[in-house]
Amino acid sequence: MPQALRKPKIFYGWFIVGVVFLSHLLGNGIMNIALGAILKPMTDDTGWTRTQVTLAGTIGSISSSFLAPFSGHMADLYGPRLLMTSGSILLGGVFVGLASMQYLWQFYALYIAGRMITGNSLQGVPSSVAVVNWFVRMRGRAVGITTSATYLGGATQAFLARYLISRYGWRSVWLTFGLLTWGIVVLPCFLLLRRRPEDMGLRPDGDDPGKMAKTVELAAGKRRKVVQEEYWPVKAAVRTRAFWYLSVAFALMQFALASTLVHQVAYFTDKGVPYETAVVGLGLFALLGALGQFTWGIIAERVEVRYCIVINLLLGLLGLWVLLNATDKTSVLLFTLTFGFGIPSMLSLSSIIYANYFGRLSIGSIRGVIAPFQSVGVASGPFLTAVVFDAFHSYVPAFTAFGFFFVIAIVLVLLSKKPQLPEAYRMRPAAS
Repeated sequence: MPQALRKPKIFYGWFIVGVVFLSHLLGNGIMNIALGAILKPMTDDTGWTRTQVTLAGTIGSISSSFLAPFSGHMADLYGPRLLMTSGSILLGGVFVGLASMQYLWQFYALYIAGRMITGNSLQGVPSSVAVVNWFVRMRGRAVGITTSATYLGGATQAFLARYLISRYGWRSVWLTFGLLTWGIVVLPCFLLLRRRPEDMGLRPDGDDPGKMAKTVELAAGKRRKVVQEEYWPVKAAVRTRAFWYLSVAFALMQFALASTLVHQVAYFTDKGVPYETAVVGLGLFALLGALGQFTWGIIAERVEVRYCIVINLLLGLLGLWVLLNATDKTSVLLFTLTFGFGIPSMLSLSSIIYANYFGRLSIGSIRGVIAPFQSVGVASGPFLTAVVFDAFHSYVPAFTAFGFFFVIAIVLVLLSKKPQLPEAYRMRPAAS
């Protein structure tokens, strides 16, 4: 009789969470929060316009979205280790290059490459797949922990950027990010990342390997409900209304979020708020975003995730009202408490709702199809907002439009009920 597999004291999935947490923490340095902190000093020094700088992020995010279906499929087949390890090595090199650039074309080449690398490794589909593959019942808290690192990293980097810029100039920010990425992320990705718990003889959430996902009777007479997983192929998922409603809703949310992250420091300083206060506000915004990721991840294990998303959108609407009426330092704080605690949480809630609706066995490929929709928002938002500012010398038209986006998103999310798996796919065996 074969010896039964022993349940490890610490479920290995939490090591996966730790590695992805680090990758989100450092990978965020090429994204919008860090760019928002460095945007004004860099443009003041180089003479480049805000439109020119933010266009690089637009091109980078759109280019990244074209690779998302491929990287998602690769993550499903082979796991995230290769993509995330190579991505961390390359991203460190991009940061070091940005520290020594002299011309706008060099910034475009490096920054676009950095966005493409991050979007398809450290913060893209592979990192999301790495976590959702290891958790079902505790998916909310696991995803909440890892996505909170995006904004925790943003907060840390905003404060670090403020210090480094005041002491050594804006170039030192890029160099520091590069050295930290090489020193902290590369080895954990290579040594610890694994594809799925089944590859190690384990079950999601650390459940007993000898039991399949079903309702089981415990010795004490209590019953424990373990989620029954469904196998959703990509072609079945994309035929549902929920898939498309959610894709459009999250694209609209990402448009507004990316724009405010990049432009809020410049907006508040244009309103007369001191630069250091505005940067501190950006850091606090990121901290509240990190707290919101984890908090709403936990709540989503107990409350239907659609309603969690709607509540966050309502907080976002309140935050936009504060932003449009901003006059002083108090406005920075109120905007942070409302918009900052709500809208950034969409990063975790989107991962949770897609995994809950369509399962984890093909989630990389499914998220790869979704990624271009979300990238449209991330890519076009900051650039188009800059175009509006340059045209009207005001952010008010753009921020007003974001309010309408949120109303549309609320309607779409409320209509996005969990779809039923077609009968033709119900008997498909689960992949190992």
